[in-house]
Amino acid sequence: MDSSELLKSLKSLIHYHQVCGIKGYQTDEKGRNALATVDIVALGGTEKKLQKTGELLPIAEIAAEISSCQSCSLHETRQIDTAGRGGQLPKLVIVGDWLMLSDKTAVQGGEIFGAQQDQMLARMIAAIDLKPDEVFVTNSIKCSIPESCQPTSRQLFTCTTYLQRQIDLLLPEVICTMGIIATKALTGKSRPLSQLRGKFYPYRSHAGGDIPLIPTYHPTYLLQNPEMKQATWADLQLIHKKLVELNIQK
Repeated sequence: MDSSELLKSLKSLIHYHQVCGIKGYQTDEKGRNALATVDIVALGGTEKKLQKTGELLPIAEIAAEISSCQSCSLHETRQIDTAGRGGQLPKLVIVGDWLMLSDKTAVQGGEIFGAQQDQMLARMIAAIDLKPDEVFVTNSIKCSIPESCQPTSRQLFTCTTYLQRQIDLLLPEVICTMGIIATKALTGKSRPLSQLRGKFYPYRSHAGGDIPLIPTYHPTYLLQNPEMKQATWADLQLIHKKLVELNIQK
């Protein structure tokens, strides 16, 4: 078994431990250094990457803030947070609206859009020839939301500050917003997605420079309206084409 296969096996094992409810590991300096070679260590539903010193990298520092955030009332009903998961140097950042959970939903941790939605998203990512570590997936609202709750504009604004900081650190080549809430949060545009999708808009990073952003439909919407999968596939092909163009220019 080569080193890449070993790392994949370690990541799979850590994910299995997370599903089983293991929250962390007691280890010494040598053990922390070994864990630091794994891209992402899942602890308590928040993706946290460790440096060799055992300290969190900046993107994981934001995740740690999110997991303990009490800036608005959404934390009172938060079952899990959805700070995000994926590579630390992604080509693509995907932003959804929020994770909605009913009282009957079995929460395993690690969901971003929802169990079925995350499976669909994984197929989308693979369909445009991107590896999981080339993508970072997150939400506009970082707390899981009960079905009975409708987030307010103030709550969305509070979470958007976290999202903007994440983008500034990740600096992807392309951003894809899935859903009207995520699209409005990053573009300020409130027109229907049917009018906004199919083209790129400039997102001005606080770190400087514009990042091409394309809106499309959320997997939840596609599960309810499968006839819109063709339009979403067209948007995914535009993302693939844009990434090819940007890498040719480098």
